[in-house]
Amino acid sequence: MPAIIALVSAIIAATMTAIQTGLQADAASKQAAAQAEAARRNAALAQAQREDTVNRAGAAAAAAGQEGRAVAASAVTALGASGIEESGSAARLVDASAVSGQTDADRIRAAAAREAWGFGIQAEDEREKQRQAKRAGYLGMTSAGVAGAGKIGSDVFSSPAWGYVDWGE
Repeated sequence: MPAIIALVSAIIAATMTAIQTGLQADAASKQAAAQAEAARRNAALAQAQREDTVNRAGAAAAAAGQEGRAVAASAVTALGASGIEESGSAARLVDASAVSGQTDADRIRAAAAREAWGFGIQAEDEREKQRQAKRAGYLGMTSAGVAGAGKIGSDVFSSPAWGYVDWGE
């Protein structure tokens, strides 16, 4: 009778360990899924910021180029109204105004490209975090399962009930 009680106790302990292991594996999986989802959302946000930067830069660069052309056109108009011939220094002034606007547009595009590149890197980092979180979830579930199986084996085979079993020795 003591052997049966010991064996039943070992089976109950193993069952409780199995339940605990399942709960730990489930918690590891859910935590990893939450981390992966957060990383996915962060990656999407960084990608949206990248696209917004490119779009805003396009509009700002176009405005800067247009402003430079407007200044050049105003200079041409003022020169013409003054009766000054558009050549020599006057022509260089008009050209400089147009070039200044184009330079501003190029500077805006270059700065936006750097900013967009940074957001692209951030998005890729977040996608990598998402992949790592998924792997961590799989490893956490596997680890909990292996640890639980080891505990079950230890509980069952270290039970005093095994002392009453004739192993044929």
